[in-house]
Amino acid sequence: MEWKIRNFKSINEASINLNTSKNAIIAGPNSSGKSSIIQSILLAAQSSQHNIELNGHLFSFGDPSDVIKDGTDEIIMGHTTEYKASRRRREPAYKIDSTLRLKEVSSGLRGSYLGVSGIELSVNSNHLISSTNFNASRIPSRHKSIFEKINDIHGRRLQFIPIGKEKDGFSGYVAFSGFEAVAFGYISSTTKNDDSEYYRLLKKKFIRFLREDYDSMKGYISPDRDEDKRRKFSKLDRPKGSFYSHRVGFIDLLDEEMSEGGNKPSFLNQENQYSTLGALYKKFSEENASSRKEVFEYIAQKYSNPSLGAHFLTVPPHPEYVRTYMYNSFYDGDLSNKIIYNKYFKKYDSILTALSACNVSLEHLRDKVKYLGPVRNSPKAYYERSNNTYNRKNSPIGINGEYIAEYIDSIGRRNGFKVAYTDPEGEKQEETIYQAIDKWVKYVGIGENVKVRNISKIGYSLTLEVKGRERDLTSVGVGVSQALPVIVALLTCEPGDIFLVEQPELHLHPDAQARLADFLITARPDVCVVAETHSDSILTRIRRRVIENRKNNNTGLTNKNIDIIFVKPEDNGSFGEFIEMSDFGKLDRWPEGFLNGTIEDLRAIFNVERSIRNENKE
Repeated sequence: MEWKIRNFKSINEASINLNTSKNAIIAGPNSSGKSSIIQSILLAAQSSQHNIELNGHLFSFGDPSDVIKDGTDEIIMGHTTEYKASRRRREPAYKIDSTLRLKEVSSGLRGSYLGVSGIELSVNSNHLISSTNFNASRIPSRHKSIFEKINDIHGRRLQFIPIGKEKDGFSGYVAFSGFEAVAFGYISSTTKNDDSEYYRLLKKKFIRFLREDYDSMKGYISPDRDEDKRRKFSKLDRPKGSFYSHRVGFIDLLDEEMSEGGNKPSFLNQENQYSTLGALYKKFSEENASSRKEVFEYIAQKYSNPSLGAHFLTVPPHPEYVRTYMYNSFYDGDLSNKIIYNKYFKKYDSILTALSACNVSLEHLRDKVKYLGPVRNSPKAYYERSNNTYNRKNSPIGINGEYIAEYIDSIGRRNGFKVAYTDPEGEKQEETIYQAIDKWVKYVGIGENVKVRNISKIGYSLTLEVKGRERDLTSVGVGVSQALPVIVALLTCEPGDIFLVEQPELHLHPDAQARLADFLITARPDVCVVAETHSDSILTRIRRRVIENRKNNNTGLTNKNIDIIFVKPEDNGSFGEFIEMSDFGKLDRWPEGFLNGTIEDLRAIFNVERSIRNENKE
């Protein structure tokens, strides 16, 4: 997944690749907006299926005005992802590009919140839908009454985003609950206030739709019907009667009306003597024009009065369900107009599939993001217990590592529980969490033999050996309390997770920082690691490993696995720029403010030394 943001806090524009095959280093000057890139991901991860949670279990942003960049009135968040439906094995994967616009929405006494105000959607680089710039006051009252019906069904207020009018006179809308699209449908654009005139115009449209659908099937009865035409209308060869049909066309409605009672045109009152839909179609085609007109008008009247002229469908939980459950909806009859659905069924299919895939991508972030904050807890002799496991869904050891002892104890007590990881020697291992932690703690150089003890009501003690003596974290350097949570948090990730960590190098010696870089890029190749850092030692070690692996025929980390993002501050906001690294570990540029303190000092030392030697002719 490629994650893209604009106008978020101090960020003007930035993007980051969150695929498992990638690791990312985010660098830049203080207050440039490095953390904002990570925080935008946290916003999506902590938001529920129903709300955009500005103040959630991962981060508290404040009000909408605190996250919308100064001088703008909206945030733009997008992602590009590939989706392959498991139940459609023969279909190729398709690439979905989605862009959401977020604005401050007033909710009366409840204050304001962040809501979706626009969407752009493409599939395989082909444009699918774009929202229109609109004023809520210009939405027809009939449309608003339909929105209220859907809101009542959902039990919450949704954001209805118009995507423009079809040339046939129907407006499309996508309904959002938080980040997620929950419904899509079409409403007649007729704005007549007089009900009789409204229904007259609606009926007129429906008659035209029915005729067009009827005419489209004429190839079925043509004398020169070829295999393509037979395949296209193969449903007409099925037995007549009640059966599920993905598309409810004119012939289905005709069949349905012939099986129901009531005052109907004479053709519909004939005995049910046709064994297939095709036979029924042939018989109908033999009717005179006035008889067919009477049937068209009868069906159109039924679906235009007292219908509201709308058809909405819920967005299925997964794209592979779109075709199977396409016509299923929990909306009432007023919002299930079969004629409208039949007219736009291809668009319903493609749009609902794409919206569903976008929802799945956001669900992936909620499930897979693991976060460790920039300042871990200070050393403690004892660690407290947690009373809230839900708020640790995306931070099992706590955002600040405060529950590290409890978490190690909980997974350590699971008999047979092992973690799959790569050890410091580059060997793949499947060992207990204690064995994995011990190997990497020892390699980084902050101790060894980590132990956790459950001390009844007091909590937990956490110790490790330093120079052969067992000590708690208050008796060793502060760097241990900052680095140990990083090691535990990454090692305990699930495959496919996205591990976000800020300033992993805090309070560590440069050599330990370099070794920690080895850990971040080596220990869990099945996890996407995103590290915001100020450490040139971390970057230098990564560059070293890239060229070493090139010499070893790229058996390990390569430059293709590492993205380096430099957040460049400018007057109107910061930009996230990619710095390319060659397979020799060389960077294509070294912009001002990019981890260049040491290099600038070395350059100054060299220049001053050269000046002194020239003056003294040494």
